[in-house]
Amino acid sequence: MDKGLYVTFRFRPDNPEHIRAYEFLKSDEVKKYGSKNKFIADAILHYLDFIKGNEIQTLEKAESTKLSSLDIEHLKQEIMIEVQREVLSLITSDSCNKGIAAEPKVESNEEAERALDSMIQAWEDGE
Repeated sequence: MDKGLYVTFRFRPDNPEHIRAYEFLKSDEVKKYGSKNKFIADAILHYLDFIKGNEIQTLEKAESTKLSSLDIEHLKQEIMIEVQREVLSLITSDSCNKGIAAEPKVESNEEAERALDSMIQAWEDGE
C-alpha cells in the first residue's frame, strides 16, 4: 500500500505565472533538482523560510527604530525652537520694514519665548 501524502493543485491557464510554473515542471530542467516532488517541497520550504526571515527582520527593524520618550521630548524641543526661530524671522522681517530693531538669535526655548514675547509686544505697539 502506498503511504505517500497527496495534494492536488490546479494551474490557471489565464495566469502567466501559473503557465510559467507549469511549463517548468513539465520540462526536463526540473530533473536536475532530483524530482518534481523534491523541487516543489524545497521551493515551498525555502519560500516559508524567506517569509519568516522577512517577518523577523521587519520586527527587529521596528524595534531598533522605536524612539524612547526622551528622544521624542528632545525632538519636540528641537522642533519648538525651529518654529520659534522661524516666527522670529518672520516678525523680524516685518519689524525691519516698520523700523523695529531685530532681536538676536536664540539658543533655547526660554530665550526664544522671551524674544518672541518682546517682538510681539514691539510689533503690537508699532515701534
